[in-house]
Amino acid sequence: MQALSTKEAIEYRRSIRQFKPDAIDDSIIMELLESARLGHHKSSC
Repeated sequence: MQALSTKEAIEYRRSIRQFKPDAIDDSIIMELLESARLGHHKSSC
């Protein structure tokens, strides 16, 4: 099974009930935050 890109993981997300104990690299966290920041959001107007 090939790993998903960050974008694919967000688009095809599903509920996860168990988590791995592995540390997450800071660069991955920053990429996720940037994707969330740029993502569609409801206007406050």
